[in-house]
Amino acid sequence: MHIRRCGIATLSIAALVVAGTMQTSRAGAATAPSTAALAYVTNGQVAVIEGGSLTVAGTGQNPVWAPNGSAMIFNTPDPRSGNAAIYISDQHGANSKVLVKSSYSYINPSWSPDSAYVLYTIIAPNTKPKGQTIELQVEAVKVSTGAVKSLGAYTFTTGCAVTATALLDTFAHAQGSYHGVPTTLIWAQPNVVVAQSSCSGLGLTLFNVGGKSPKTLSNWSAAVLSPNRKLIAADANGKPGIITVASGATTVLKFKFAPASLTWAITSGLVYAVSQPADSATGNVSIYSFAPNGKTSLLLGTVAAAGAFHLSVNPLGDHLVMAVVARAPAKAAAPPAVTVYDAPALRAGSPVPLIAGMEPAWRP
Repeated sequence: MHIRRCGIATLSIAALVVAGTMQTSRAGAATAPSTAALAYVTNGQVAVIEGGSLTVAGTGQNPVWAPNGSAMIFNTPDPRSGNAAIYISDQHGANSKVLVKSSYSYINPSWSPDSAYVLYTIIAPNTKPKGQTIELQVEAVKVSTGAVKSLGAYTFTTGCAVTATALLDTFAHAQGSYHGVPTTLIWAQPNVVVAQSSCSGLGLTLFNVGGKSPKTLSNWSAAVLSPNRKLIAADANGKPGIITVASGATTVLKFKFAPASLTWAITSGLVYAVSQPADSATGNVSIYSFAPNGKTSLLLGTVAAAGAFHLSVNPLGDHLVMAVVARAPAKAAAPPAVTVYDAPALRAGSPVPLIAGMEPAWRP
């Protein structure tokens, strides 16, 4: 495999490939099971596999592709300052450069649906913390010009107490956030913004840009916008939930699984979700597909694991990847392994290990 040295550091091929699980070219180079590019994180580096090439974008986490596939962002938190720099690379993960020098590190950046803006949060200017709450401002930087505009401000709850264990640290790394919880920041253009309300990951605040007062769904999390921008799927206090963008109306579906991570199908209108086991040492994660109208659901497969994060579907709609944390006791002495698993053809059956890494994301 060819390695492009485009980031701060490079990776060894041995650290990337899980033996016997990657497809190989005639030259023996490891490739992802699709012609699309797959971004992921390993050893603290953001990398992209595309065909027979591996590009290292740089040190960081949470790679997110522009919806049109033209670029990728990732962020590099600084725990000492409580801020994070946001980097942007090209459509291959190369030529990374700083886009935003300082953003609020609890909430990962994201893209606007039209791929023109990158969204992030900062502590609102001229405000001070009030107990365990602060005012956050949602900003959007235009990629082509660097111009920044504010989309609005809302109240964010801090003060999360974290018990450091090897398993929880692994969950944090696999999720790509400081506390290992889902982070949400959505601009359903032109008007609606949905943002994470607390450092615990619980709570979604919805507000209209320049309009109505914010509305908070206190026990909702892990929200993702549908491809047609009309619906948002989320974890509604342990059940699949749907938010209608135009009205803000919410529906809690009656399926009996908790969607800890979700993603939308490219064309079918279905939602994919993964549920976490009750026991991290002996349990399984389960992968489901379901209709947002609540009428149908399907169990696609299970994996013996402590948890799974970052579902992503490739542009052909025939491969679903996720970061899987190996089974481990709650107070494991050493961090368990994290592997990117692939569910080929999205049919019922067990996903297979693909590469040693986390935070996978297919390029659209």
